Amino acid sequence: MNNLQTVHIDPERALEKTENLTQGEQTSFRKLIGQLNWAVQGSRPDMAFELISLSTKLQCATVSDLIRAIKQINRLKDIDSVLNFPKLQCDKSELKLVLYTDASLGNLNNGLGSTAAHILWLVDSNHNSCPISWHSAKIKRVVRSTLAAEMLSLQEGLESCVYYRSILTNLLGIDPSDIDIIAYVDNKSVIEGIASTKLVDDKRLRIDIAAIQESVQKHEVKHIKWIKGDDQLANCMTKRGANGFTLLKVLHQGLIYFP
Repeated sequence: MNNLQTVHIDPERALEKTENLTQGEQTSFRKLIGQLNWAVQGSRPDMAFELISLSTKLQCATVSDLIRAIKQINRLKDIDSVLNFPKLQCDKSELKLVLYTDASLGNLNNGLGSTAAHILWLVDSNHNSCPISWHSAKIKRVVRSTLAAEMLSLQEGLESCVYYRSILTNLLGIDPSDIDIIAYVDNKSVIEGIASTKLVDDKRLRIDIAAIQESVQKHEVKHIKWIKGDDQLANCMTKRGANGFTLLKVLHQGLIYFP
C-alpha cells in the first residue's frame, strides 16, 4: 500500500468544491479510483463502498469528489491490512461456508441506486477462517424497499456460496452436502419473509424470495440467521462511515466467532 500514489491539489482550488474537474484533474481522479479498486479487490473490502460511490462520479466528478478520493488513498496507506489464511484443522466434512450479506437502500445516484455486498469464509470447527470471496456493487435494478435490497444481496451471496462449494467439493473429493452453508443477515424482515408463506406486494421480489426458500427447502443452505447490526461484518461494505475495523481484525487474525 505504501506504493500508492496520491495527487496534490492547490488549497485555493480545494475551496471550489462544487466545480467540475478539469481534464487533467479528471485523469488524476480516474487513477485514484483505479488504485482504490486494486486495493479493494486484493485486501481491503472495508473500502468497497467508497470505491462504488466514487465510481458513480466518473462522468460528473467535482473537486469535492477528488478531495474525497485523495483522502481514501491516504487512508489505505495509513492503515495496514493483512490477510491471514490459517491451516484448517478438522475433518473435511466439518468445514462450513459462512456468509455475511448486507444492503443499503437509496445511498447511490442521488437516492436512486442501492448497494449490496457479501463476504464469504471457509471455516473449520475451531473458528479458523479463510476468506474465499467478497463482492460489493450497486444493485442492478431500482429497488423500492430495504427488504428488496437485502433479499437481492442475500440471493447473490448464496449463489456465490453454491459456486465455491462446488469447486471445493471437487477439489476435496467430498459430497456438496458435507459442507454446510450458513448465512447471516441483520434484517429481521428477511428472515420473516423467507419463513412466511404470505406473498410480498413486490411481484418481482416474489421470485427472488421463492428461489431462496427453495434453496433452504432442498437443504442447499443449512441456516439463514439474523444477527445484530453491530455484528454484521459486511456492514462497512454498503455504507459510508460504518466501522470496518472489526472486519479487518477478522481478516488479520484468521478467526471468526459467529453467533
